[in-house]
Amino acid sequence: MTIHGNLSIRPIVFFVVALLFAIAHKFAYTNNFGALILIFLTGIFMHSIGFYFPSASIIFHYLFNIIVEVRGG
Repeated sequence: MTIHGNLSIRPIVFFVVALLFAIAHKFAYTNNFGALILIFLTGIFMHSIGFYFPSASIIFHYLFNIIVEVRGG
């Protein structure tokens, strides 16, 4: 799907979904801006992969949560 000729809508959708993904995690990171940026970038990565391999996106999310929990103590 395209909008305005050659501009693909997929990057826009990934950006919006990643932004919502970061906002949804705001409570967990108590408004830590750096952590929210990391979550935003992680969201873009996971949703990009999840577009082609949905199971991989779920696995990456689970592994990321484990890493954060272990490092966070």
